[in-house]
Amino acid sequence: MRIENLTTLVNGELKNSPKISMINGFCIDPNSIKVGMAYLALNATIDDALLAIKSGAYAIITDLSLNSKDDEIAIIKVDSVVMAMVRLMRFISAQKELEFVYITRLQSSILECLYLPRSMCLFSCDISKAFMQIIDADEKTQIMSCDEAMIDKLSFSYSSLDDDSLSDLHYDLKDTKSLFFTTILFKDSYYSELKFPNIFIKDLVSIMSFFDRHGVGFRVNSFDDFNHFKAIFIDRFFNIKEFGQSYRAIICESDEELFKLEASSLRAKFSDIFICARVGSSVAFMADFIYNDIKDIKKLDEFKYALVFENYEDVESMLAQNIDEPTLF
Repeated sequence: MRIENLTTLVNGELKNSPKISMINGFCIDPNSIKVGMAYLALNATIDDALLAIKSGAYAIITDLSLNSKDDEIAIIKVDSVVMAMVRLMRFISAQKELEFVYITRLQSSILECLYLPRSMCLFSCDISKAFMQIIDADEKTQIMSCDEAMIDKLSFSYSSLDDDSLSDLHYDLKDTKSLFFTTILFKDSYYSELKFPNIFIKDLVSIMSFFDRHGVGFRVNSFDDFNHFKAIFIDRFFNIKEFGQSYRAIICESDEELFKLEASSLRAKFSDIFICARVGSSVAFMADFIYNDIKDIKKLDEFKYALVFENYEDVESMLAQNIDEPTLF
């Protein structure tokens, strides 16, 4: 890309008169600069910029006040490096004809547990990582993101995984006798005992359908790190048991909208449940059990499931303390 075109594209001001006229790539890490690249000095220091120059950068896009006597490098001053990156991302996305797909946060969490082909990319919410994903993407790659505001900045149009109604999706959910596993027949493919809560079947099938339409096989990596509606099985003394090895479970959810959905679903199916939330939390109004300290969850009496508005890791850590607590016997 020519320096004058780059300067115009990022809405910048060329602060010197460099001899070089072209750059051959972009980089945001001064330690990874290769000769001929433009360095985007995001959250950078003067020392970072000097390192980029020493490493062979042909241009620096910066909001810093830099004075360089080196006429082998272009200094492009911008008001905001972030906005410069967004402008570049929009331009490159159009050049490569990238296809943007809006997904929900839940769908993003599911996709993180799957194998994605190179033709699909789960867009990072980190601007630096997102920028490099655009740079590295092949033409016509499908960029899937739950950041609708960012998609609006990068593309004139985009699709959604929820464009199909559930009635149009060809699947058969089998009864697994468990909330925490899913067995499903999707078209001619049978998936048995996926360690995935079937309360989210619509979103799972939407992803399966999306993959199917684009000729991509649906392959699970692991749902172990899927952190929604995540169960911790316990005995009556609140000691943690192996997954599925107890009839009693604490279900953790930290997303407010999903918590409301899950609470309604559990209440419709079971009588021996507790909906739990901290005092003053945004979902306390719908809770059966309101507590001040997370340890108060141990005060719950007989129940099958207790849905708590907490991070899984926090609840697991609290319950794990049972192991180290001294007893009188």
